Amino acid sequence: MSSRTIALLIMTITLLASCKKWKDEKGPTDPRLSRKYCNDPEAVNYNWDFPGTPDNTVCFYPADGFKGKYGFIDSVFNAADNKFIKAINYTLYFGPRGKQKFAVSGFCSNTDSVFFTSNRYYKSLGDTTVRYNVDTATGAGQLFCRVQDTLTGSIDRIGTNDSFFNISLRVVSDTGITLHTGTAVKQ
Repeated sequence: MSSRTIALLIMTITLLASCKKWKDEKGPTDPRLSRKYCNDPEAVNYNWDFPGTPDNTVCFYPADGFKGKYGFIDSVFNAADNKFIKAINYTLYFGPRGKQKFAVSGFCSNTDSVFFTSNRYYKSLGDTTVRYNVDTATGAGQLFCRVQDTLTGSIDRIGTNDSFFNISLRVVSDTGITLHTGTAVKQ
């Protein structure tokens, strides 16, 4: 063996002997990681308290904000001239039907409910369940108390308080179009 080969062999052995296996050391613990957060994008509190540990048992959903018994004074207006027609007192019952959908009963003398879908910001629109003209989507909405009545509109929470809802509805009927507005107050 040449001296050059021996020198290379000694250097290689020396380098290999001087290397030791890398060992990861535990870093500092972050106290924020002990918090649980909701990891469901449909939830109102999606990613609140992030970073942390994902735990969907802490989630709450838009429909959860629409539940309970509410008093509602309905101010009814003629849609053609915005003329006041009458005021009607209702006791409304709100109940969730899933993560984003909820039902409202109490408008009709029968036990029929009207249905709404809410977003993460508690803004909700009436569901469309019927269309009289599928091509133009005219007459779209949902049946309201009678087969001749179709309802469209919205129910929105006022801020983060679940004690008040703004209600704004439009009812198309065989007798004309009426607007229904007011604030529902939790009882």
